[in-house]
Amino acid sequence: MKHAYVFCTVLFLFFCGCVSKRPSLVNEEKEEAHRQKLVRTEGNTQEGLTQPAEKEKPREEIIFTEQKSEYEKKETVSIIYIIEELEQCYEEGDFEKWMSFLTPRYKKRYSDSQALKEEGWDAVDIESFFHLLVQTRKTENINTLPISRVEFLNENKALVYVFFGDEEFPEPQHTFVRINGKWYKGLREEEGE
Repeated sequence: MKHAYVFCTVLFLFFCGCVSKRPSLVNEEKEEAHRQKLVRTEGNTQEGLTQPAEKEKPREEIIFTEQKSEYEKKETVSIIYIIEELEQCYEEGDFEKWMSFLTPRYKKRYSDSQALKEEGWDAVDIESFFHLLVQTRKTENINTLPISRVEFLNENKALVYVFFGDEEFPEPQHTFVRINGKWYKGLREEEGE
């Protein structure tokens, strides 16, 4: 029974996800350092060096196991950076910063009390929704699930998959939509510009 509860909680968090928009004041140097780390890791993976056991692989090694275009590599780094920023929002309970990562449609959906109720959320608006996510994560000791891959549907939309246990969860954890050159946490049905 406890496993069913934990699984339902993870699914709950899965469907709500984090939110993502690249803030206008992103620390470009930090992102570039992160990008360089990923590129170095990718090179090591392709060189055939001894790899750690699957559970021990850093997400950077897992993300670049497939061949990706330079665009996808660069944008994958940007999306991962945003996910890390979103996780920080949850840890710090920073609602305002969290809101800056959302698409307008995401904000609209989760501001609608009827939509929240229909999706099974015990929240009346987007702020209570956010605080419910933070509380659930703390109560259930839920941390970030390791990223398995980022799949680009086109240049303006990407899905992020995660590991649940030893296997990739079959549904994407996050949908990112590119609007005016920036990535935002969006709804599955949204398209970027």
